[in-house]
This record gives sequence, C-alpha cells and structure tokens, in this order.
Amino acid sequence: MTGSRLCRWAAGIGTLVSVSVLGCATAPDPEVLQAQGAVQRARDDPLVAEHAPFALRDAEDALVKVERAQQEGLDDVEIDHFAYLAGQKAAIAQAQAIEQRSQEELQKELVQLGAKRTARGLVVTLEDGVV
Repeated sequence: MTGSRLCRWAAGIGTLVSVSVLGCATAPDPEVLQAQGAVQRARDDPLVAEHAPFALRDAEDALVKVERAQQEGLDDVEIDHFAYLAGQKAAIAQAQAIEQRSQEELQKELVQLGAKRTARGLVVTLEDGVV
C-alpha cells in the first residue's frame, strides 16, 4: 500500500471504531451523577474545607472508587452502591462541618456568658438587671 492509501485506510478504521464505541455508549448513570454532584457541592463549601477536610477526602476517595468501578466494567448494581456511598460520605462531610461550626459558636457564646462547668452541668451567673 502506498502512504496515502494507508492513511485513508487507517482513517476509515479509526472512524469505524469511533462510531462503534459511540454506538455502545450508554446514558450517564443517575446515581453516579448524583454522587458527583454531592461531592462537588461538598468541595465547593468553604465550611467543609475548613471544618471537615478528612470527611471530604473520604467522599472524594469514594468517588474515585466509583469511577474506577466504571472503568473496570463492574455491573451497575455495584457501581450504584459505590455511588450511594460516595454521596453519603459527601453528606457526612457537610454535616460534620456544620456540627463543628456550631460547636465553635456555642463555645464562644458560653465564654461570653461566663459559663462554668460543674459536675452537674453548666452554671451561668446573671447580673442584676439582666433577664
């Protein structure tokens, strides 16, 4: 074969392979899309980055596991399971961030009130004229 003929032949084979791969492509898995969205929302939340970086890392690792499962061709049930776990880990990261921030705010308020811990709980002394 001449050089130009070989190039046309290779281009034809490449086109055929592309068409056949595209023909086999399926719609994106909604569970995976949901997990990707949940992890991205956690990444975009500055509270999560500040207060729950380890939980965010767990969610990101779980999402990588989903993508790896898709690449390895695991069945949809397993992929959906991994996607569910990734989404739940993202939700946990957001919940931990909110919890941590709430605890910090509570501690600041207790300090402002002059609260003291005792064996029976917290004691807050109110001054005259304060209701």
